[in-house]
Amino acid sequence: MENHLFEGIFSPILAANGSQFTPLRLSTDNLAKPPPAKTAAPDDPYKEEPWMNPEFLDTLIELESKGDPKARGDLKNGVHRAWGILQERPPYVDQANKIRDKWGNPNNDAETQKRFGSYAARFKDAPRFTYNDRDNPERAKQIFRINMQDLYNQFVDRHGRPPSTLEMASLHHLGLLEGNDSDSKYQAAFQEADVRVKARKAEEAKKKTSKK
Repeated sequence: MENHLFEGIFSPILAANGSQFTPLRLSTDNLAKPPPAKTAAPDDPYKEEPWMNPEFLDTLIELESKGDPKARGDLKNGVHRAWGILQERPPYVDQANKIRDKWGNPNNDAETQKRFGSYAARFKDAPRFTYNDRDNPERAKQIFRINMQDLYNQFVDRHGRPPSTLEMASLHHLGLLEGNDSDSKYQAAFQEADVRVKARKAEEAKKKTSKK
């Protein structure tokens, strides 16, 4: 039976033991073709900033304010300290400004700037954040985004791993003060808010489908 796997003759050569043999050229015509490569899954657009994933952020906003930009909380001595969709307090705004200033300071080394993330660099020449910005959803998210990069990186340095979704929620709520009773209650409330958000989105999707 003719075998087309071997085609052509090469010049004789010596084997390792001194004997002479003639190698044959191997044809690939009849070899099984490898399966086509699978199409790679698209990269997660929130891989570097998981706290900006809408599934997470929408739940956090639902928990903090139910989406009300004028929400007020944390009443103390007749003053509401937490404002806006993410219920940010004045020190949270101050910290975002400090990070912004570090990016604007050429004396900081690359490692310092890496800790705070490239997003903060966008604001080094922009106006500083004000306490009133907490009532502006877009500015409130910018403050949140800058602070969460710093908190996320500190968590990774401390634990050697990225935080879970619930731990990310706690980072917003308590910073790096982990593991106390308030922390566990907040995480439970986050899970309840997540159920509400998913139910609402499912209902909205159902209504859109029925209109088609």
